[in-house]
Amino acid sequence: MVNEYDDLLDGAEHRWRNRLIGLAVAALVLVGTAALLWLGMEFFFLMTKDDQRANTVFRLGHQAWVMLSVASAFAVFTLAASRAEKRPQFTLGRAARMGSLALIGVVLAAGLVFPVTATFSRTEGFTTR
Repeated sequence: MVNEYDDLLDGAEHRWRNRLIGLAVAALVLVGTAALLWLGMEFFFLMTKDDQRANTVFRLGHQAWVMLSVASAFAVFTLAASRAEKRPQFTLGRAARMGSLALIGVVLAAGLVFPVTATFSRTEGFTTR
């Protein structure tokens, strides 16, 4: 009975791993497309009446950032949900994973501070004149 249950779990784990590989390929395609968009902005753009290319840069750059945000969400999920090792000993891979998650946490915390400080700076502390 236990062997049948183990076989069922092994099959489920195999299907889960195949899905993760497919998602990883999709995330890499998103990163590659974003890089191509940024590279394309440097070589191909539409000139406006004022000889500015800001509209092209804004539109393509925005799309590239959206693609990178989706790919990075998958990367954070993969780092956080990666299977713990069976032995609780310290390994280089485990240290790299924990360090990456800590760095992501610091960057997210810094990103959450900016809107608050920028709002107070821009509105001059919400004072009226």
